[in-house]
Amino acid sequence: MSSEKVDRTHDNADKSVVFKGLGCFSKGADVKPMTYNPPKLSENFVEIEISHCGICGSDIHTIDSGWGPTNYPVIVGHEIIGTVKAVGSAVKHVKVGQRVGVGAQCGACCGANKDCYECSVKKENHCRDNLLWTYGGSYKDGQVSQGGYASHIRCQGDFVFSIPEAISSAEAAPLMCAGVTTFAPLARNLTRKDMKVAIIGIGGLGHLGIMWASKMLDGAIEVTAISHNSKKKDDALKMGAKYFIDTSDKDQLKSAFRKFDYILSTANGTDMDLANWLSMVKLDGTFCTVGIPEEPLKIPAFALLGAQVNATASGIGSIEDIKQMLEFAAKHNVRPIIERLPMEKANEGIKKMRDGTVRFRVVLENPTAKQ
Repeated sequence: MSSEKVDRTHDNADKSVVFKGLGCFSKGADVKPMTYNPPKLSENFVEIEISHCGICGSDIHTIDSGWGPTNYPVIVGHEIIGTVKAVGSAVKHVKVGQRVGVGAQCGACCGANKDCYECSVKKENHCRDNLLWTYGGSYKDGQVSQGGYASHIRCQGDFVFSIPEAISSAEAAPLMCAGVTTFAPLARNLTRKDMKVAIIGIGGLGHLGIMWASKMLDGAIEVTAISHNSKKKDDALKMGAKYFIDTSDKDQLKSAFRKFDYILSTANGTDMDLANWLSMVKLDGTFCTVGIPEEPLKIPAFALLGAQVNATASGIGSIEDIKQMLEFAAKHNVRPIIERLPMEKANEGIKKMRDGTVRFRVVLENPTAKQ
Protein backbone atom coordinates (compact mmCIF):
# COMPACT_ATOMS: atom_id res chain seq x y z
CA MET A 1 0.00 0.00 0.00
CA SER A 2 1.41 3.39 -0.96
CA SER A 3 1.99 6.06 1.66
CA GLU A 4 0.22 9.40 1.67
CA LYS A 5 2.70 12.28 1.84
CA VAL A 6 1.73 14.98 4.30
CA ASP A 7 3.12 18.12 2.69
CA ARG A 8 3.09 21.13 4.96
CA THR A 9 5.48 24.07 5.06
CA HIS A 10 7.17 24.43 8.44
CA ASP A 11 10.27 26.46 9.23
CA ASN A 12 11.82 23.75 11.38
CA ALA A 13 10.93 20.72 9.24
CA ASP A 14 13.88 18.66 8.00
CA LYS A 15 13.09 18.48 4.28
CA SER A 16 16.00 16.08 3.70
CA VAL A 17 14.50 13.33 5.88
CA VAL A 18 11.27 11.34 5.46
CA PHE A 19 9.75 9.26 8.26
CA LYS A 20 7.14 6.58 7.59
CA GLY A 21 4.20 5.87 9.86
CA LEU A 22 0.56 4.91 10.17
CA GLY A 23 -1.55 8.05 10.43
CA CYS A 24 -5.19 8.76 11.16
CA PHE A 25 -6.64 11.28 8.70
CA SER A 26 -10.16 11.80 10.08
CA LYS A 27 -12.32 11.14 13.11
CA GLY A 28 -12.63 7.45 13.91
CA ALA A 29 -10.86 6.33 10.73
CA ASP A 30 -8.42 3.44 10.43
CA VAL A 31 -4.76 4.36 10.43
CA LYS A 32 -3.00 4.09 7.09
CA PRO A 33 0.50 4.65 5.71
CA MET A 34 1.78 8.21 5.58
CA THR A 35 5.12 9.97 5.41
CA TYR A 36 6.26 13.27 6.84
CA ASN A 37 9.33 15.44 7.39
CA PRO A 38 10.36 15.43 11.07
CA PRO A 39 11.70 18.42 12.98
CA LYS A 40 15.35 19.23 12.40
CA LEU A 41 17.81 17.44 14.67
CA SER A 42 18.62 20.41 16.90
CA GLU A 43 21.31 20.34 19.59
CA ASN A 44 18.99 18.94 22.27
CA PHE A 45 17.08 16.44 20.08
CA VAL A 46 17.39 12.68 19.69
CA GLU A 47 16.40 10.53 16.72
CA ILE A 48 15.15 7.03 17.49
CA GLU A 49 14.48 4.03 15.26
CA ILE A 50 11.31 2.54 16.74
CA SER A 51 11.16 -1.18 17.48
CA HIS A 52 8.05 -1.29 19.69
CA CYS A 53 5.05 0.87 20.53
CA GLY A 54 2.19 0.11 22.90
CA ILE A 55 -1.42 0.93 22.05
CA CYS A 56 -2.78 3.24 24.75
CA GLY A 57 -6.36 4.29 25.44
CA SER A 58 -5.19 7.84 24.71
CA ASP A 59 -4.56 6.74 21.12
CA ILE A 60 -8.23 5.84 20.74
CA HIS A 61 -9.44 9.09 22.31
CA THR A 62 -7.20 11.00 19.88
CA ILE A 63 -8.25 9.01 16.82
CA ASP A 64 -11.88 9.70 17.76
CA SER A 65 -11.39 13.37 18.71
CA GLY A 66 -12.87 12.31 22.05
CA TRP A 67 -10.99 14.88 24.12
CA GLY A 68 -11.54 17.66 21.61
CA PRO A 69 -10.76 18.20 17.92
CA THR A 70 -7.65 16.31 16.81
CA ASN A 71 -5.15 17.98 14.49
CA TYR A 72 -5.29 15.43 11.66
CA PRO A 73 -3.43 13.73 10.18
CA VAL A 74 -1.72 12.35 13.23
CA ILE A 75 0.42 9.31 13.97
CA VAL A 76 -0.54 8.21 17.48
CA GLY A 77 1.49 6.06 19.87
CA HIS A 78 3.41 7.21 22.94
CA GLU A 79 4.68 4.02 24.52
CA ILE A 80 7.80 3.95 22.40
CA ILE A 81 10.93 1.81 22.58
CA GLY A 82 13.74 1.91 20.07
CA THR A 83 17.41 2.51 19.32
CA VAL A 84 19.13 5.88 19.20
CA LYS A 85 20.18 6.71 15.65
CA ALA A 86 21.43 10.28 16.14
CA VAL A 87 21.83 12.84 18.93
CA GLY A 88 22.20 16.60 19.02
CA SER A 89 25.42 18.12 20.29
CA ALA A 90 23.95 19.02 23.70
CA VAL A 91 22.61 15.52 24.47
CA LYS A 92 24.95 13.66 26.83
CA HIS A 93 22.81 11.09 28.68
CA VAL A 94 22.18 8.74 25.74
CA LYS A 95 24.30 7.72 22.79
CA VAL A 96 23.91 6.24 19.33
CA GLY A 97 23.05 2.53 19.47
CA GLN A 98 21.52 2.71 22.94
CA ARG A 99 18.07 1.27 23.70
CA VAL A 100 15.71 3.97 24.94
CA GLY A 101 12.08 4.81 25.56
CA VAL A 102 9.76 7.78 25.06
CA GLY A 103 6.43 8.34 26.79
CA ALA A 104 3.47 10.67 26.38
CA GLN A 105 5.52 13.87 26.60
CA CYS A 106 8.34 14.92 24.29
CA GLY A 107 8.90 18.56 25.20
CA ALA A 108 8.92 21.15 28.01
CA CYS A 109 11.09 24.01 29.25
CA CYS A 110 13.58 21.70 31.04
CA GLY A 111 17.32 22.00 30.49
CA ALA A 112 19.29 24.90 31.91
CA ASN A 113 16.58 27.39 30.99
CA LYS A 114 13.59 26.42 33.11
CA ASP A 115 11.20 29.14 32.04
CA CYS A 116 8.20 28.15 34.14
CA TYR A 117 7.65 27.39 37.81
CA GLU A 118 6.51 23.83 37.15
CA CYS A 119 9.71 22.91 35.33
CA SER A 120 11.83 24.70 37.93
CA VAL A 121 10.48 22.33 40.60
CA LYS A 122 10.95 19.30 38.33
CA LYS A 123 7.26 18.78 37.56
CA GLU A 124 7.83 18.93 33.82
CA ASN A 125 4.63 17.03 33.06
CA HIS A 126 2.77 20.16 34.22
CA CYS A 127 4.87 22.62 32.19
CA ARG A 128 2.73 25.70 31.60
CA ASP A 129 4.63 27.29 28.71
CA ASN A 130 6.28 24.71 26.47
CA LEU A 131 4.65 21.34 27.14
CA LEU A 132 4.59 19.24 23.98
CA TRP A 133 2.76 15.94 23.72
CA THR A 134 4.51 13.16 21.83
CA TYR A 135 1.75 13.20 19.23
CA GLY A 136 -0.92 15.70 18.29
CA GLY A 137 0.98 18.60 19.83
CA SER A 138 2.15 21.68 18.00
CA TYR A 139 5.72 22.92 17.64
CA LYS A 140 6.23 26.67 17.59
CA ASP A 141 6.31 26.67 13.78
CA GLY A 142 2.94 24.89 13.68
CA GLN A 143 4.27 21.44 12.84
CA VAL A 144 2.25 18.61 14.43
CA SER A 145 4.20 16.21 16.64
CA GLN A 146 3.93 12.64 15.39
CA GLY A 147 4.11 9.50 17.51
CA GLY A 148 5.19 5.91 17.63
CA TYR A 149 3.19 3.93 15.07
CA ALA A 150 6.13 4.71 12.85
CA SER A 151 9.63 3.86 11.75
CA HIS A 152 11.36 6.70 13.60
CA ILE A 153 10.75 9.64 15.90
CA ARG A 154 12.65 12.78 16.85
CA CYS A 155 12.05 14.48 20.19
CA GLN A 156 13.60 16.57 22.94
CA GLY A 157 16.38 14.59 24.61
CA ASP A 158 15.15 15.30 28.15
CA PHE A 159 12.24 12.93 27.45
CA VAL A 160 14.35 10.05 26.13
CA PHE A 161 15.07 7.42 28.80
CA SER A 162 17.54 4.57 29.09
CA ILE A 163 15.81 1.20 29.45
CA PRO A 164 17.17 -1.19 32.10
CA GLU A 165 18.76 -4.26 30.57
CA ALA A 166 16.53 -6.56 32.64
CA ILE A 167 13.36 -5.36 30.88
CA SER A 168 12.60 -6.55 27.35
CA SER A 169 11.69 -3.95 24.74
CA ALA A 170 8.15 -5.30 24.28
CA GLU A 171 7.48 -5.25 28.02
CA ALA A 172 9.10 -1.84 28.45
CA ALA A 173 6.78 -0.14 25.95
CA PRO A 174 3.61 0.03 28.12
CA LEU A 175 5.68 1.23 31.06
CA MET A 176 6.37 4.51 29.25
CA CYS A 177 2.76 5.68 29.69
CA ALA A 178 0.53 3.16 31.49
CA GLY A 179 3.43 2.34 33.79
CA VAL A 180 4.34 5.82 34.97
CA THR A 181 0.70 6.99 34.98
CA THR A 182 -0.10 4.45 37.69
CA PHE A 183 3.29 4.36 39.41
CA ALA A 184 3.65 8.10 40.04
CA PRO A 185 0.51 8.73 42.15
CA LEU A 186 1.00 5.49 44.09
CA ALA A 187 4.64 6.30 44.84
CA ARG A 188 3.63 9.76 46.08
CA ASN A 189 0.77 8.60 48.29
CA LEU A 190 1.53 5.12 49.61
CA THR A 191 3.45 6.21 52.69
CA ARG A 192 2.51 3.73 55.43
CA LYS A 193 2.68 -0.04 55.57
CA ASP A 194 -0.73 -0.26 57.25
CA MET A 195 -2.52 1.44 54.35
CA LYS A 196 -5.42 -0.23 52.58
CA VAL A 197 -5.38 0.55 48.87
CA ALA A 198 -7.85 -0.21 46.09
CA ILE A 199 -7.35 -0.20 42.32
CA ILE A 200 -10.50 0.30 40.23
CA GLY A 201 -10.38 -1.29 36.79
CA ILE A 202 -8.22 -4.24 35.76
CA GLY A 203 -7.09 -3.27 32.29
CA GLY A 204 -4.00 -1.79 30.69
CA LEU A 205 -3.47 0.69 33.54
CA GLY A 206 -5.16 -1.14 36.39
CA HIS A 207 -3.22 -4.37 36.12
CA LEU A 208 0.01 -2.40 36.47
CA GLY A 209 -1.45 -0.41 39.38
CA ILE A 210 -2.07 -3.66 41.25
CA MET A 211 1.49 -4.81 40.60
CA TRP A 212 3.05 -1.52 41.72
CA ALA A 213 0.99 -1.20 44.89
CA SER A 214 1.57 -4.80 45.94
CA LYS A 215 5.37 -4.35 45.69
CA MET A 216 5.68 -0.96 47.41
CA LEU A 217 6.85 -0.61 51.03
CA ASP A 218 8.25 -4.13 51.06
CA GLY A 219 4.94 -5.62 49.95
CA ALA A 220 3.22 -4.67 53.20
CA ILE A 221 0.30 -2.73 51.73
CA GLU A 222 -3.06 -4.48 51.51
CA VAL A 223 -4.28 -4.17 47.91
CA THR A 224 -7.86 -4.76 46.73
CA ALA A 225 -8.81 -4.97 43.06
CA ILE A 226 -12.23 -3.61 42.07
CA SER A 227 -13.98 -4.55 38.84
CA HIS A 228 -17.40 -5.14 37.32
CA ASN A 229 -15.97 -8.27 35.68
CA SER A 230 -15.74 -11.14 38.16
CA LYS A 231 -13.80 -13.18 35.58
CA LYS A 232 -10.78 -11.00 36.31
CA LYS A 233 -10.60 -12.04 39.95
CA ASP A 234 -8.04 -14.79 39.49
CA ASP A 235 -5.83 -12.55 37.39
CA ALA A 236 -6.01 -9.77 39.97
CA LEU A 237 -5.03 -12.08 42.82
CA LYS A 238 -2.10 -13.43 40.82
CA MET A 239 -0.94 -9.87 40.13
CA GLY A 240 -0.69 -9.13 43.84
CA ALA A 241 -4.15 -8.12 45.05
CA LYS A 242 -5.14 -9.66 48.38
CA TYR A 243 -8.87 -9.12 47.89
CA PHE A 244 -11.31 -8.60 45.01
CA ILE A 245 -14.57 -6.65 44.92
CA ASP A 246 -17.16 -7.31 42.25
CA THR A 247 -19.07 -4.04 41.81
CA SER A 248 -22.17 -5.88 40.62
CA ASP A 249 -22.47 -7.45 44.09
CA LYS A 250 -24.27 -4.99 46.40
CA ASP A 251 -23.20 -6.85 49.53
CA GLN A 252 -19.54 -6.56 48.56
CA LEU A 253 -19.96 -2.84 47.91
CA LYS A 254 -21.64 -2.39 51.27
CA SER A 255 -18.86 -4.23 53.09
CA ALA A 256 -16.29 -1.84 51.58
CA PHE A 257 -17.84 1.30 53.12
CA ARG A 258 -15.04 3.63 54.30
CA LYS A 259 -12.49 0.87 54.01
CA PHE A 260 -9.66 2.36 51.93
CA ASP A 261 -7.05 4.98 52.65
CA TYR A 262 -6.37 5.45 48.96
CA ILE A 263 -8.25 4.50 45.80
CA LEU A 264 -6.70 4.73 42.35
CA SER A 265 -9.31 4.68 39.59
CA THR A 266 -8.23 3.72 36.08
CA ALA A 267 -11.78 3.71 34.71
CA ASN A 268 -12.62 6.09 31.88
CA GLY A 269 -16.06 5.00 30.71
CA THR A 270 -19.40 6.77 30.98
CA ASP A 271 -20.92 4.37 33.52
CA MET A 272 -18.71 5.10 36.52
CA ASP A 273 -20.39 4.62 39.89
CA LEU A 274 -18.68 7.53 41.62
CA ALA A 275 -21.07 7.73 44.55
CA ASN A 276 -20.38 4.14 45.56
CA TRP A 277 -16.65 4.38 44.86
CA LEU A 278 -16.26 7.51 46.96
CA SER A 279 -18.18 5.87 49.79
CA MET A 280 -15.34 3.34 50.05
CA VAL A 281 -12.81 6.01 51.06
CA LYS A 282 -11.88 6.34 54.75
CA LEU A 283 -12.14 9.59 56.66
CA ASP A 284 -9.64 12.05 55.13
CA GLY A 285 -8.68 9.45 52.53
CA THR A 286 -8.03 10.06 48.85
CA PHE A 287 -9.74 9.11 45.61
CA CYS A 288 -7.48 9.65 42.61
CA THR A 289 -8.42 9.14 38.98
CA VAL A 290 -5.89 8.49 36.23
CA GLY A 291 -8.62 7.55 33.78
CA ILE A 292 -9.77 10.49 31.67
CA PRO A 293 -13.38 10.10 30.48
CA GLU A 294 -14.54 12.07 27.48
CA GLU A 295 -17.40 13.50 29.55
CA PRO A 296 -17.02 15.58 32.74
CA LEU A 297 -16.97 13.67 36.01
CA LYS A 298 -20.20 14.07 37.97
CA ILE A 299 -19.08 13.94 41.59
CA PRO A 300 -21.86 14.12 44.22
CA ALA A 301 -20.87 16.65 46.87
CA PHE A 302 -22.41 14.57 49.65
CA ALA A 303 -20.19 11.65 48.67
CA LEU A 304 -17.18 13.85 49.38
CA LEU A 305 -18.23 15.60 52.55
CA GLY A 306 -19.36 12.50 54.45
CA ALA A 307 -15.76 11.41 55.04
CA GLN A 308 -13.93 14.56 53.91
CA VAL A 309 -12.72 12.70 50.86
CA ASN A 310 -9.88 14.25 48.89
CA ALA A 311 -10.74 13.86 45.20
CA THR A 312 -7.86 14.40 42.83
CA ALA A 313 -6.33 13.31 39.52
CA SER A 314 -2.88 12.50 38.22
CA GLY A 315 -1.43 12.56 34.73
CA ILE A 316 1.63 10.71 33.39
CA GLY A 317 4.74 11.64 35.43
CA SER A 318 7.80 13.85 35.62
CA ILE A 319 11.24 12.99 34.26
CA GLU A 320 12.28 11.81 37.72
CA ASP A 321 9.07 9.77 38.12
CA ILE A 322 9.83 7.89 34.89
CA LYS A 323 13.41 7.15 35.94
CA GLN A 324 12.25 5.88 39.33
CA MET A 325 9.49 3.80 37.73
CA LEU A 326 11.89 2.04 35.35
CA GLU A 327 14.31 1.33 38.19
CA PHE A 328 11.48 -0.01 40.39
CA ALA A 329 10.16 -2.22 37.57
CA ALA A 330 13.58 -3.74 36.99
CA LYS A 331 14.27 -4.29 40.69
CA HIS A 332 10.86 -5.71 41.64
CA ASN A 333 10.13 -7.63 38.42
CA VAL A 334 7.05 -5.61 37.47
CA ARG A 335 6.16 -6.45 33.87
CA PRO A 336 2.96 -5.70 31.95
CA ILE A 337 0.95 -8.55 30.48
CA ILE A 338 0.99 -7.96 26.74
CA GLU A 339 -0.14 -9.20 23.36
CA ARG A 340 2.21 -8.59 20.42
CA LEU A 341 1.25 -7.63 16.88
CA PRO A 342 3.32 -6.47 13.90
CA MET A 343 3.12 -2.72 13.36
CA GLU A 344 1.27 -3.25 10.06
CA LYS A 345 -1.63 -4.76 12.03
CA ALA A 346 -2.16 -1.66 14.15
CA ASN A 347 -5.83 -1.44 13.16
CA GLU A 348 -6.36 -4.96 14.48
CA GLY A 349 -4.81 -3.94 17.79
CA ILE A 350 -6.93 -0.79 17.95
CA LYS A 351 -10.05 -2.89 17.40
CA LYS A 352 -9.06 -5.20 20.26
CA MET A 353 -8.70 -2.14 22.49
CA ARG A 354 -12.13 -0.86 21.46
CA ASP A 355 -13.72 -4.26 22.03
CA GLY A 356 -12.07 -4.71 25.41
CA THR A 357 -10.61 -8.07 24.40
CA VAL A 358 -6.97 -7.22 25.14
CA ARG A 359 -5.07 -9.01 27.89
CA PHE A 360 -3.95 -6.41 28.98
CA ARG A 361 -1.95 -4.28 26.54
CA VAL A 362 -1.20 -4.53 22.80
CA VAL A 363 2.38 -3.86 21.75
CA LEU A 364 3.15 -3.21 18.09
CA GLU A 365 6.51 -4.43 16.75
CA ASN A 366 8.59 -3.24 13.80
CA PRO A 367 10.11 -6.51 12.54
CA THR A 368 12.86 -4.70 10.59
CA ALA A 369 14.02 -2.52 13.49
CA LYS A 370 16.88 -3.46 15.79
CA GLN A 371 15.39 -5.29 18.77
